[in-house]
Amino acid sequence: MKNYLDDIKRANSLINDADKIVIGLGSGMSASGGLNYTDKELFKKWYPEYVELGFSTIWELISKYWVTTIKDLRVKDAKLYWGFWARHIYHIRYETEATKPYLNLKKLIGNKDYYIISTNGDHQTQKAFGSKNLLTPQGDYGYFQTVSGRGSIYKNKEQIFKMIDNMESKFAIRERDIPLSTHYNERLEPNLRCDANFVEEPWISNYSEYNSYISSSINQKIVFLEIGVGFNTPSIIRWPFEELTNKIKGASLIRVNLDDASYPTIIEDKALGFKTDINSFLEDLISIKESNKK
Repeated sequence: MKNYLDDIKRANSLINDADKIVIGLGSGMSASGGLNYTDKELFKKWYPEYVELGFSTIWELISKYWVTTIKDLRVKDAKLYWGFWARHIYHIRYETEATKPYLNLKKLIGNKDYYIISTNGDHQTQKAFGSKNLLTPQGDYGYFQTVSGRGSIYKNKEQIFKMIDNMESKFAIRERDIPLSTHYNERLEPNLRCDANFVEEPWISNYSEYNSYISSSINQKIVFLEIGVGFNTPSIIRWPFEELTNKIKGASLIRVNLDDASYPTIIEDKALGFKTDINSFLEDLISIKESNKK
């Protein structure tokens, strides 16, 4: 406990003294707020009909319906595919408000100069922070794209609600509600990075802005605050944060991960690792921040 208290105080000082903060968010951040794909109780709440079929977690259903493309699915299978995905997108993207960890992170950062990179497509970051100073290269549940990757992306809220409101069974949507691109005459799918056809341009267009933000911090105190980032896509946040912490003289890394908060020994004097509950970590920092104001 003593080490944790010492480290959390040091983390508070680093954040408080930082000129800029680069925040990296992974799936663990959303999971800490209740959007946990391995949570069996959440699964029972959202998908009781699938429990009857022997499924017990959201990951199991995503694995079943995570096809490379839906263009070749028979109509019957496409109806079942959207019977799940329409409701999943509704729950994750539209029904759920900003969860506590995101709101606590917003409270912690306050008026500090920050930039966020997130691999989460659930729109939680935007719900708490807005869309400025944000890079989300993995897509967004709120959009469709063509299965071939042609064209741009399409807002899907109206279509999602239509699918759900008119389901022909508890597992399938109507054939007429299978989303199509009238311009390209082909099926649509969620705009999430899964293969080479992912439409990424709208999401990576501000990579230069993100890189410029970091480049402008070379001679400043910069904190890389990484939360809930594992090893699904470590090349996007985890590894770059380690490399940048090593290269930038005034950089520090704060890594929070319930499974693996380790970091390379080469940056051990510039890094802190917290293998702990994310929301509790944020609340502890907020408590220190507020007590220091008194």
